[in-house]
Amino acid sequence: MDLFTFAISLLVMLIAMQYGYFWIVVVIGAILIFMGKSKHIFIIVIALIILLFLIRGTPYEGYNVYCVALGIGAFLLMNKEEAADTYNPEDQYGDLLKGLGGGSGGI
Repeated sequence: MDLFTFAISLLVMLIAMQYGYFWIVVVIGAILIFMGKSKHIFIIVIALIILLFLIRGTPYEGYNVYCVALGIGAFLLMNKEEAADTYNPEDQYGDLLKGLGGGSGGI
């Protein structure tokens, strides 16, 4: 799962929580857990849903945006993917842009 999808899903969960649509929060959380197929996403989503439910109706309800930002930060920390170097000198198609100038010996 990419970061953009995860962040938008958490923001939709936050808006649904503010409007009192708890079933949408649970459905989006279940879809995130099912589509993520990772225990890191499971931990983050469950912890965030519990935290949003506990904060609701308290004086700390204004900090729920920061809780979502903390969830996104935890997602970034737990899902560090190493950038793969795409350059391979043995690849026969690795330098296709070099041939755009023509130069094939034709007319």
